[in-house]
Amino acid sequence: MKIKRIAAIMLVFSLLAGAVTAAKAAEPVNEPIEGVTTALTQQIPDEPSTSAEQEETTTADEESTESTTEPTDGTDSETVALMSICARATGFPAFFHVWIYIQNVSDEMLRVGAYDLPEQEGVSIGSWGMMVTDMWGVYYNVESYASKDRDSGDYYSLTKALDMQDIEKVSEEVRRFNYWDPIFNCTVFAYRVWDCVGGKWLFPFPLPWITLIQLAIHGGKTGELEMFVPERNNVFRQKGWGDEATLVETEDWALKSIVAKS
Repeated sequence: MKIKRIAAIMLVFSLLAGAVTAAKAAEPVNEPIEGVTTALTQQIPDEPSTSAEQEETTTADEESTESTTEPTDGTDSETVALMSICARATGFPAFFHVWIYIQNVSDEMLRVGAYDLPEQEGVSIGSWGMMVTDMWGVYYNVESYASKDRDSGDYYSLTKALDMQDIEKVSEEVRRFNYWDPIFNCTVFAYRVWDCVGGKWLFPFPLPWITLIQLAIHGGKTGELEMFVPERNNVFRQKGWGDEATLVETEDWALKSIVAKS
C-alpha cells in the first residue's frame, strides 16, 4: 500500500512538472510571432523624396560654384582699354617699325606710362633710335600723329582687351624702359609691353619683319588701323624711367624727322 501511494504521488509530480515545462517552452515561441505580426500591421512611413534631395544637393553645389568663381582679389575684370601691337614698313627696305597703341574705352582717365589718357581717346607708344634726330628712347603719340597724313591701309596689327589691373601692369612696363639700341629696339620694346599681360604671347625677336609672321600666326589683321589723332602739343618724349618718368614735348624739328621716316 505504501509503495502504491508513493508511486501515485510521484506520478502527480511528474504530470505537474511536465505541464509547467510545456507552458514555459510555449511562451518564447509566441513572442516572435507576435512581433512579426505587429511589424507587418504597422504603417511604414513614406521615404523622403529622392528628387527633392537631388534638388537640394544641386542647389548647394551651384551656390558653392558661384562662390568660388567670384573675384577674390577685389579687382574689376571689366574691359577699360584695347591694346594693339602694330607694325608698318618704314622708309628703309624690308624694315618695319613696331609700336603699341592703346584705346581708352572707359568713361574715366587712364594712366598709361607717364601719359594721362582721356576717356574715349588713344595713345601710341613706341621706342625710336637711329631714325630720329632727337634723343633715343620712348615716345608718345608719334605714330598716331603721323597717321593723319597717311593712308591707313598698310598697317599690321593684333588687338586684345585690358582691364584695370592690366593697365597698371602695362603702365609700369612702359615706364621701365627709356632707351633704344639695335638689340633692344622698337620691336623688343613693343613685345615686352604686349607680353606683360595675359593673352597671345609673342616672342621678342629683334628683327621687326618677324613681327608680321607672328601676327599672321595669331590671326592679326592687315590693312586699316584706326588711331585717335592727337593735337600737336600732345606728342611727347619720355624723360627718365620708373616712378621718375616724366614727359617732354617733342620739338618740331625732331617730330618732323620722325614723321618723315615712320
